[in-house]
Amino acid sequence: MASQIPGNHLGQAGSSTENSTNNEDSESKCWRPETLESKTKLVDNGSSETSGNKLVTDLASLNISQNTALHKIGEQPSENSLTHSIHKQTTDIYISDLPECVLLRIFHFVDIRTLILVIRKTCRFWHYLSYDRPKLEELDLTGADKLTYSGFETLKKDVHSLTHLSIAYTMIDDKGLKVIAENSPKLKLLNIKSCVNISDVGIGYVASHCKELESLLVNKTDPEEKGCSMSSFGLETLALGCCKLKTLCISYCHLIDDKCIIAVASNCLGLTELRLAGCVSITDASLMALGEHSRYLKDLESHNSIDVTKNTLIRLQNHSHLQSLHLSFCTRITNDTIIEIAKHCPDLQELSLRGCNLITDIAIASLVNSCAFLRILDLSGESCFFAMKISNVSLSAIANDCKYIERLMVSKNKLINLSGLEVLFSRCKSLESLELTVGEPMYTSFSGVMSLVNNIKNRIVKIANHTQIIANKQSGTLHIEFYPNAESNILNKTGGDDDLCMSSSSLTE
Repeated sequence: MASQIPGNHLGQAGSSTENSTNNEDSESKCWRPETLESKTKLVDNGSSETSGNKLVTDLASLNISQNTALHKIGEQPSENSLTHSIHKQTTDIYISDLPECVLLRIFHFVDIRTLILVIRKTCRFWHYLSYDRPKLEELDLTGADKLTYSGFETLKKDVHSLTHLSIAYTMIDDKGLKVIAENSPKLKLLNIKSCVNISDVGIGYVASHCKELESLLVNKTDPEEKGCSMSSFGLETLALGCCKLKTLCISYCHLIDDKCIIAVASNCLGLTELRLAGCVSITDASLMALGEHSRYLKDLESHNSIDVTKNTLIRLQNHSHLQSLHLSFCTRITNDTIIEIAKHCPDLQELSLRGCNLITDIAIASLVNSCAFLRILDLSGESCFFAMKISNVSLSAIANDCKYIERLMVSKNKLINLSGLEVLFSRCKSLESLELTVGEPMYTSFSGVMSLVNNIKNRIVKIANHTQIIANKQSGTLHIEFYPNAESNILNKTGGDDDLCMSSSSLTE
């Protein structure tokens, strides 16, 4: 590829070090990087080859001495003049003709992915120059599906100071992860979501070399998504090697069981966030271990995975600092369970009980009375036929006690009607989002909700799926968003075709 690029530098790529030494007789032999600053930009002609690239430089305000090495920049300065003022014009030069210091300056603005996949593969000279960069601390290669083991071999000289790495949705395998682990002793965050070629072997390399690791993201977004094949053995190995772990996201990793979670709880005493959604092999034993050892746990997600009982949640009595708890579709949760949570977790700010069909108004009243800082609450039913037993009594309790509530989900609850919604709209001034179901077989009609919304004062209301509900015979799950009046102009500009924005003085159906 080097032979396609015009200019002396690339033609002498094989002996670039010697040539650069011979050309550095004085500082005036090349442009200083700070001279150009933001006056340069690369113009790509659409080809992936560097030979077609040109550097377009506005040289109108630059004064360059007669000793400066100028290549193909138009008219040369006279020998008798001490300085040469370049007239105000834009002139094209080949990037391959630039001095070494200017190329270094340009490479410092190139993202790491382009540096690895393009710059270093152009020629030996550019490959040599590309290593003179600032220390790399954060690297995001998410979605770089063509990145392979050989690319990481090239990268290993740059990652000694690396602290954050994301290789999510790539084809990186255990060998590539080994290169990173062996050369990144300061790594604190590793994201390997949907890396299907990574197994317990790669996790073992991380456990052996990355002792400072604090966050590991392995989770999938849904059960059908493919991900890395980390098993209980791999996670147990990680827990023994990375005792500083604080955040662990392993949702829908079906090979995870109680043994590795107990190991995490016992060895990673600083754990603050754990996401176990969809881990069907997890039982009460894991939550008991977390309650006993993980004193700093603030965020626990276990929906679709744990059959939580009252006896299990008693262990949360030492977790008064717990702020986020996701227990959706844990069907064995009863009112007594929620009352225990409310008693021992007064700082709770986010709670999801979607699909917990045994919950009634009694539990919700106790919850909102004890947890005054709730911001997000999900009380939606599993379906219209398996609705929760939440009525207007719960809405009134929320309106009276939850002064900071921002998002409320109460869809698929048959017992909610317009009178409860009216109380909610009038008293919850901090409410930003509401999700509820209207139309048959619910007792709440779409027209009735629209009438209540039209009477809301001092706020702009946005119906996110207005057209869809109308097309579905005024039935379905309605998404309502509330904004201060000051944001009305923004909403008018950004609202989609399916959005309806209204104020207290306007209603359009």
